[in-house]
Amino acid sequence: MSVDEDPIHFQSVEEFTSRPSYVSPLRIASEELEKISGKYIFPFEIACSLNGCTRPHKRGFIIRTKSGLETNCGHQCGKREFDVDWDELHARFEKAEDAALARKMADQLLQERDALLSQAQSAVLQLDTAAKGISFFNECFGRHLSFRHQLDICLKQGGGVMADKPRTEFDIQNNRPAVRMLVASIRGAGALVTDYSALRNSLSYTHIPWLQSLEIAQVQSQETRQIQALLKQAQAAREQVAKAERFIVDALAFNTPENARAFEAIRSLLMRKGRDRDDLEQVIQKWANNLPQLSVTSVSA
Repeated sequence: MSVDEDPIHFQSVEEFTSRPSYVSPLRIASEELEKISGKYIFPFEIACSLNGCTRPHKRGFIIRTKSGLETNCGHQCGKREFDVDWDELHARFEKAEDAALARKMADQLLQERDALLSQAQSAVLQLDTAAKGISFFNECFGRHLSFRHQLDICLKQGGGVMADKPRTEFDIQNNRPAVRMLVASIRGAGALVTDYSALRNSLSYTHIPWLQSLEIAQVQSQETRQIQALLKQAQAAREQVAKAERFIVDALAFNTPENARAFEAIRSLLMRKGRDRDDLEQVIQKWANNLPQLSVTSVSA
């Protein structure tokens, strides 16, 4: 007796009793049996519907005749009526389930491959363009170490520039400590903490070549575990694409004159007085007035 190529693991009695071909009770000879359509394992007992047997059981199969009729059969009845051992048949059923799952996963992977490959290739093309704004920022502010130190603190706070709220005369007289408050936010702060070169290399030299190498025949010939490994690789590629797209969005948001306000807040409120702080006022203006024009297509992040 064979097992259907796409066997069903029924989760409820209603799932198989509501099928149009289901008949209960049903009498058939062993030579009329065609194949196993599915299986069920319940925490409660149900009656067998085959050949006048009503023996209660928790494990069984849905069997199909050559004429297309179906009924449910307990595991012990299968042994008695058709000399079919539950353990042996269950093993064949699980093998058929694995094969069906492998085909489904292979189809899923192949359906997603082209879209994912296109996304990855698009992200690589736009990464360098988006990164020009970060490179220009580093060019302008790279040597101002005190500013970069305060900036790093702000980045750890999600891009928020926190400073002490000015104390009132009452606060001073009563020795009340200053309260920290958000005075500005750095737009696209995530771009400064992302290693875009590593992202680009990962996509260019690992994930894109792998996606390009996937062939229909190759994927469909794999076992379930092998396809699961391929799906993990696809998920890793998907995550890298998402990071790249997030960087592009952040880099575009960062490359805006509005961030000059946040940089000025860092300069005037968080840095000590001195030449470096004084020089930064012109640097900030230079940065805001000479931002590179970045032209990238929209991304899904």
